Amino acid sequence: RSALIDKLHADEAALQSIKYQSVLYEAQAKRLDALRVELSEKPETAYGTARVLERPPHTHYDTLLINAGAADGVVVGDDVSAHNTTVGVVTSTSNGVSVVQLHSSPGATRDITLGTPTAIAVATGLGGGSFSVTVSGTVHVAVGDTLQDVRTSLPLAVIGSIEHKETDTSQTITAYAIVNFADMSDVSLTHR
Repeated sequence: RSALIDKLHADEAALQSIKYQSVLYEAQAKRLDALRVELSEKPETAYGTARVLERPPHTHYDTLLINAGAADGVVVGDDVSAHNTTVGVVTSTSNGVSVVQLHSSPGATRDITLGTPTAIAVATGLGGGSFSVTVSGTVHVAVGDTLQDVRTSLPLAVIGSIEHKETDTSQTITAYAIVNFADMSDVSLTHR
């Protein structure tokens, strides 16, 4: 009899746990539905291109000056891309010009995906078009692989070197911007 009572209590606790999990699942599903509705109401929009007026080394380190500003609809936080790769984010804007901070600026971070199995990691800007990424040693990567930006779904950089010792659980990757900032003449702007 006591064994049956213990089993009954254990089964009731398991049932309560399942009920609680289903309530959490339902709440999360409603939240995701609301986000999907909001996303469909505010889709990303590419709204134009701009000429690059100044680039490194003539601008502040790892920034661009472009000929589109608030009067053209540019807002702080807009994504900037060139040659189908993400290059930076608008950090300030005035009436006719904007400043773009390149993703490779020292200390700037971007969420990226890379390797097999696909891993999410953080690419940290080192300056001058280079990035550092630390990822688990179980993720297979190779020199020449592309880092994919999570936010824009565009390529961010290409792996240039990999440092991994057998005794390490992680590997350190150095990657380089795909585009040459000195040769950039036009960029595309996207609201997010």
